Amino acid sequence: MLANLRRYGIELDETDIKRECPVFDQVGRAMGFPGGIGDVIFLQHPHAFDFNVAVTLGSIALVAAGLGAGWYAWVVRPQLPTRIMARLQPVHTLVSNEYYLDDLYQAIIDRVILAGARVVAWFDRNVVNDTGIDGAAYTTGFAAYLMKFQQTGKLPNYALAMVIGIVALAVVAFSLKA
Repeated sequence: MLANLRRYGIELDETDIKRECPVFDQVGRAMGFPGGIGDVIFLQHPHAFDFNVAVTLGSIALVAAGLGAGWYAWVVRPQLPTRIMARLQPVHTLVSNEYYLDDLYQAIIDRVILAGARVVAWFDRNVVNDTGIDGAAYTTGFAAYLMKFQQTGKLPNYALAMVIGIVALAVVAFSLKA
C-alpha cells in the first residue's frame, strides 16, 4: 500500500501510517505492545552506516593475540596445554561436559515434556478414542441390535408400519393447518 502511494509521489510520515493502517496497531496491542506495533517500528529513524576504526583495530588485535597464543601453546610448547588441563581439572571437566547443559535439557525432556506427553496420550486414548470414536461405533452397533427386532420378514407387519406412518403424518399435517 505504501509503495503504491510513494509511486504516485505521496509521502506519509509515521502518524499517517499508523492512522491509515490501524490493523497493525490493533495486532500490536493484542500482542502486548502498549501503543501498538507502530510505536515499536517507528521508535527511531534509520541512520547511516558508522565505521569505528578503534573497534575494528581492537578486534583485529584480539584475533592476532588469540592466534599467537594458540601457536605458542601448540607449536612452541606442546606440553603446556596438558599441564594447564591438569591444574584446572574441575574447569576442564565442566567445559568438556559442555556445562552439563545436555544433561539438563535431557532431564527437562524426560521429566517435564514426556510427562505432559503421557497426559495428552492418556486423554487421547481414553477420552477421544474410547468415548468419541469407539462410543459412536458402540452406539451404532447398539442401535442396529435394537433395529433387528423390528425386521420380522413378514409383509403384513411392514404394511401396518407404513399405514401407521401415513396416518401419523396426516394427523400432524392437519393439526398444523388448524
